[in-house]
Amino acid sequence: MKIVSNAGPLIAFGKLGRLDILQKLYGSVFVAEEVYEETVVSGISQGVSDAYLIRDYFSRGIFKMRKVLLDKLQCVTEIEEGEKTTLELALVIKADFVLIDDATAREVAIRYGLKPKGTLSVLLEAVKRNVLIRDEGILLIQQIKRRKDIWIKESLCDLVLERL
Repeated sequence: MKIVSNAGPLIAFGKLGRLDILQKLYGSVFVAEEVYEETVVSGISQGVSDAYLIRDYFSRGIFKMRKVLLDKLQCVTEIEEGEKTTLELALVIKADFVLIDDATAREVAIRYGLKPKGTLSVLLEAVKRNVLIRDEGILLIQQIKRRKDIWIKESLCDLVLERL
């Protein structure tokens, strides 16, 4: 299975201290070079602790950085550069899923025939596949709701909590 991740899910799982969930579900995750720069290089320069955790997953080969040149998404204006390169990488490697939280970027992904999944969908999948027990999933979603440094709407968290 080929999975590509944008910055948001990596940052969210890093801040929760649960990057292991991505490894347990998918084995390895591909990441565009721009996302590496955002999550690791910029994060470390700002002294953000989750950046060091994310870097560790790159150094162990669990997260695999790829340089990608914009081609099909070069003219897309409604999303940022990191999101464009994430989607472009997903197209290039024919990814099964692309992990991305931004609603507009998810719409663009669908438009290009990709299958987007957000952080909360990953947590649901982890519970369904017994990577997490139900109570762990609930606890992690409640943590996301309370944190101001993970940008996922409380209303979305509430919807997922109802499904659990």
